Amino acid sequence: MYWYSLQVYSTHELFVKRAIEKMVLDNKLEEQLGEVLVPTEDVIVYKKGVEEIQEKSLYAGYVFIKANLDINIQHKIQNISKVSGFVGEKGMPARLSENDIKNIVNKVENKAAPRYKTDFTKGEEILIKEGSFENFKGIVQNFDPKTGIINVTVNILGRETPVELEASHITREA
Repeated sequence: MYWYSLQVYSTHELFVKRAIEKMVLDNKLEEQLGEVLVPTEDVIVYKKGVEEIQEKSLYAGYVFIKANLDINIQHKIQNISKVSGFVGEKGMPARLSENDIKNIVNKVENKAAPRYKTDFTKGEEILIKEGSFENFKGIVQNFDPKTGIINVTVNILGRETPVELEASHITREA
């Protein structure tokens, strides 16, 4: 069996994985199709002020499968909803190298600690929604996605004052 990369609609990776696994069971294809892999990472997001850990695909739009691929199985997989096709040239799926798949599997087995999902940029204006500086506006100086700590400057009595906050304490509604 060899590993192949399957291009799918972004955000539908788990849907396609479940569909392939169901197809394997329904058609008794366990001998031809092995593992179906969707590498993910945990990210911390804030929804309505509540911290939540979500799984996010490391390779958006891709599912990796281990298979003894023939034209029949290739067509069955490509006919699954939300599948664009195999990665390769001229309709021929390209095998992944052992090195590539080892790197991908290593990322799955050695998942990093959850990180904060945000895209605050230096110089961006924010509004502080909690804590001692509630309702103050600030300017982003630095953000650490591993710890969720954001450094901002706040204008207090005409002076720019550096303040260290948790990402959950700010919003873009400035």
